[in-house]
Amino acid sequence: MLVKAACKRKVRSDGRPRPAPGPRLDFDNLPEDSFSLFRFDIDDVALIAERLGLPELVVTPNRDVAPRREALAIVLRRLAYPCALRHLRGLFGRSVGAISGIFTTTVELIQARWSDFLGGLDTDRILPQVPRFAAAIRRRGSPIRHIFAFIDGTLRPVCRCSPFLRSPSS
Repeated sequence: MLVKAACKRKVRSDGRPRPAPGPRLDFDNLPEDSFSLFRFDIDDVALIAERLGLPELVVTPNRDVAPRREALAIVLRRLAYPCALRHLRGLFGRSVGAISGIFTTTVELIQARWSDFLGGLDTDRILPQVPRFAAAIRRRGSPIRHIFAFIDGTLRPVCRCSPFLRSPSS
């Protein structure tokens, strides 16, 4: 009984996080068209994770652990094609809770390191360019004349509609 309880703990006796059991994403056996899964070639994900300054192991508050390449792959997959987290269980071999925690922790690490580059919309620079953007889209055959951007899931700050919302975004 004591051994069974020890195996269920997510922390080793020395305090280090215990890797979650089960199969993990096998980067070597992904389909050739892995670009459609992550919007990046899978070989580039490790380089991007390193350049973003992610730690070797991403550890969540619940002590789930993922190598930085896998953590970034979870974020990229989630952003490339938003879907229910349960649909990612088969690809990543992790529980919904673990995927959620790894996603959130990785995004928070990126935000903490790169917030100067990610903050706010640079309206002083962008607004004068809107007519040029709209003309470029019109030249490509758009039936609507005044399109200057596309909705792609990019989060932008918005006004707080309710005092109960902690982190509103578009």
